[in-house]
Amino acid sequence: MKIHTKNTLMKTIYALLFLIGITTIFGGGKISEFIICKVDSDYCEKINELKNIYVYKTRTGERYHRSYHYSNRNYKLSLYSALHQGLTPCQVCRPINRKLPPKGYLWIIYISTRILLTVVPFTLLYFIYSSNKFSKYK
Repeated sequence: MKIHTKNTLMKTIYALLFLIGITTIFGGGKISEFIICKVDSDYCEKINELKNIYVYKTRTGERYHRSYHYSNRNYKLSLYSALHQGLTPCQVCRPINRKLPPKGYLWIIYISTRILLTVVPFTLLYFIYSSNKFSKYK
C-alpha cells in the first residue's frame, strides 16, 4: 500500500510541476509585467494609457488607422498591441502617433523573471524525477 501511495504522490508532483512550467511559458509575461509595475509605476501608467487607446488595422495591413478609414475591412486593437506588432500609423488618416516607452533597466527584470518562472519548475521536475528513478536501484 505504501508503494502505491508514494507512486501516486510522485505522479501528482510531476504533473503539478509540469503544469506550472507550461503555465509560466505562456503566462509568465503577465507575472513579469506585474513585477515591473511594482518597480516602476510611471512605465506601467504609460503602458496602460496605450492599452486604453484603440486603433484599427486591416487583416493584412502594416499600418494602423482611425475607425473610419477602411471601415468595412478592419478590426479593433489597442494602440499598445499595434505598436507591439510593429505597425506604423497611416499617413492618410493620421491616427494617434505614439511610441512604446523605453524599458531601460526594466528589461533585465522582465527577462530574468521569465527565465526563472520557466526554468525552475522544469529543473525541479528533472531533479525529483531523476532522484526517484535512481533510488529504485539502491
